[in-house]
Amino acid sequence: MDLSTCIPSDKFDEAAVERAAALGFPAINPILPDLLTWLQDINWPVAPVVAELLAKADIHIAPPINAVFAGDDGVWKYWILNHLAGHLDHSVWVLIEPEIMRLSRSPSGDDRAEEVDIAASELLVMRSGQ
Repeated sequence: MDLSTCIPSDKFDEAAVERAAALGFPAINPILPDLLTWLQDINWPVAPVVAELLAKADIHIAPPINAVFAGDDGVWKYWILNHLAGHLDHSVWVLIEPEIMRLSRSPSGDDRAEEVDIAASELLVMRSGQ
């Protein structure tokens, strides 16, 4: 199957995510960054479905997540923190936790404005209890 058919073409394209889920991991690992872009706005109908799928990803999801955390899109970081990061396997968590700590302790102005630092701090507390 052409992996491009597993990447949503618009915010309503849940069928693409269903195709990705049917292929599963590790087959869809090459398109993880593309799928992650659909978490830029959790209000998009496809976003929660993508988050549910990506929560099952292995360590290959860590680099794209850390790239978002290192970027300047505070809203995207917020949605990943609140709808994905807390659901990831421990093997992935340990790879993204340092960036989450940094977001908690040294947020940019945009991160503070979008409450990324608060979301990161709350997630760190939640995950420490697991």
